[in-house]
Amino acid sequence: MPELCADLEVPPRLLGTSILLLTVLVVAEIFCCTYSFYHLWKPENVHPILRITCLFYHVAVLIMLCAECFYFIGIGQNWWIHAVPVCQILFFIISSLFVLAYGAGVFFWLKRLVIVFENSLFGIKRNFLWGLYSAMILMVVVTIGLSCWLASDAGCLQYFSAKDFALTYPSTGEVNGKKVFWTCRRALLPFYITSATGIGTVSILNITIGYMYITRMIQTARMVHRNEEIDLAHVGANQSNHEISKETMRILDHVKKCGIIALTSITVSLISFATTWGSSTIFFIYFDCFLNSVLMLSSFTFGENIFHFCFGCCNKPSELLLILEKRFHNLRFRLSAQHFLFYISDNIQPLKATKKILNWNSIKRNKNGKKNNKVPKLKLQEIL
Repeated sequence: MPELCADLEVPPRLLGTSILLLTVLVVAEIFCCTYSFYHLWKPENVHPILRITCLFYHVAVLIMLCAECFYFIGIGQNWWIHAVPVCQILFFIISSLFVLAYGAGVFFWLKRLVIVFENSLFGIKRNFLWGLYSAMILMVVVTIGLSCWLASDAGCLQYFSAKDFALTYPSTGEVNGKKVFWTCRRALLPFYITSATGIGTVSILNITIGYMYITRMIQTARMVHRNEEIDLAHVGANQSNHEISKETMRILDHVKKCGIIALTSITVSLISFATTWGSSTIFFIYFDCFLNSVLMLSSFTFGENIFHFCFGCCNKPSELLLILEKRFHNLRFRLSAQHFLFYISDNIQPLKATKKILNWNSIKRNKNGKKNNKVPKLKLQEIL
């Protein structure tokens, strides 16, 4: 008989429900993984790093879900009474794949951000970018090291009773006439420290990347719109009756899509992290991993149907994003150029950076009467 833990009996847990839900997630993730390989194996218009990262994420999540499902099935059959080392290895594999999957997800959104705004006025500074890369690498290394601690501390057995139902009741699963299930220990201290390190770092990085992406897209859309309004003012056209151009609408549609994806991913991740931390149950993490895999696919052009299926209620006309902006701009064009410049410096960037962001020579017409359109060009084709 293997070593028994000092805290031998633990509170009742969900067993049958966990197995059924994990089985559903495994089947759903198999579909997502197959779908991603079908569309991303040899595409011509997708950046190779985005393709590899997305595929790696789906494979890591699928293996992690399968390992967790196998672990719960082993609990239901009381396999771990005679196979504690296998249970410890599963702990290490699941924890390591968890941090690798989330690390790949963070890298995917960061690389997507870099590619979109590469060679534009809103490009990310190299020092700041390498700081984010370093934080991701440090998070992965530290969390995998903590996973070793979590697995090594699981060398003894505990038992619990199922508070829902069990698919089978093994003959070795009775203590004092009560049906129980044996598992290797998941110590609270290593679990909390590992979760706090991985979850905290991923949350901060996700919020930072989402904020950077959305603000840059909104600033770019505003610059495109201002360029059009200045051209209309130059020729004496009526700005209030001018319709938004297709270029601006395309950018605004992308702003809306990225905003919905980023906010959904961040909100669900934070809720699942808080629930996991409070209940010591990691099932919510697996649901979050699956949801992020769906969001990752919906960010590509081939996943447009997935996006509309998941967020159809949010698919409202993008012109609403510019109603207040256009009204304020109509008032702004009645002001002097000096007041307009102070408005820009107060609301977008410091005055020293205003010339870099909004170059008057880039939005006025040159001596030959031609338009100098130097609005930051988005490499949308490389992320579709």
